[in-house]
Formats: sequence, structure tokens, C-alpha cells
Amino acid sequence: MGGDVYTGPKFAIDAIAAGKEGAISIHRFVQPNSSLTIGRNQLPYKELDKNDISIESYDNSDRQKPGHSENIDAKVSFRDAVLPFTEEQVKKETARCLGCGATIVDANRCVGCGVCKTKCEFDAIHLHRDHPECSVMRKSEDKLKYVLPYGAKQKIRLTFQKKK
Repeated sequence: MGGDVYTGPKFAIDAIAAGKEGAISIHRFVQPNSSLTIGRNQLPYKELDKNDISIESYDNSDRQKPGHSENIDAKVSFRDAVLPFTEEQVKKETARCLGCGATIVDANRCVGCGVCKTKCEFDAIHLHRDHPECSVMRKSEDKLKYVLPYGAKQKIRLTFQKKK
């Protein structure tokens, strides 16, 4: 049973209808000389009114707007006229974004390198390792002093290794 079907009868009907439309689309796609658009059910798009939403548990503060440099003419120069956030803007933006608790990591895209955790100054990212004995977390700025000796040893080994 699909997740949409399990949530209730109205959602089940919508899920079945979406599946039927998908089957019709696949059938049209594999048939030669058939149109994918003629006779299609045109569903109206209803945009959500974002200004009328109030969720009590979510910080509703506005996004910070970056400044623009008046010295750079975007029509003449390739330089970016957008200025970085000030320290105060960064604090407000990170408090807004990280305070909601809705951060989700896509397990299919995350390689588990841990750079995000070492870079986050607000300690908002936490990683759980299934086998912590297999690796050690180090700050990305400090990795060179741990990798460099192994690289030098490998270079010496390759230089003096007998050629076959």
C-alpha cells in the first residue's frame, strides 16, 4: 500500500488518479505518432498564498537582503555588484534558517565527508557514524598536516621502488 493511499480516502483517490494519468502518459509516449498533449486533462495550478501562512513553531522573520555596490555598473563590468551579508545579517539569517529544525540531509547525495560539520560555527549539524572507529573527524583546515606526511612517504616509496 502506498503512502498516499494510507493517509486517507481523499488522498487515495488522488493517488489512484495520478497513477492512471502516469500510465496514460507512458502509453502515449511509447506509441508512435501519438500526441502527448492532445486530450490531456489540464489541471489548474493553485498557487499557495505564502503571505497568509502562520505557523506557530516556525520563526517567521523575513529573509535578509544583501546590499548592492553603487561603484560597480553591471552593464559594463563582470564584477558582482551584490555585497556579502554583514555580520548582523548573517546572525539573523542563520537564526531564522537553523532554528526551525526542518533540516533534512538527502542520504543519496551526502557522501559523509563531514566538512559541513567542521565548517558550521553554530553547531547546528550533527553526524552519526555507524562505525566511529573507522575514521576520525578533523577540521578541514587541519587536514593537510595529517595528509601531507602520508603523501611524502608515498612519494619516497614510489621514487625508490624497483621498476618492473
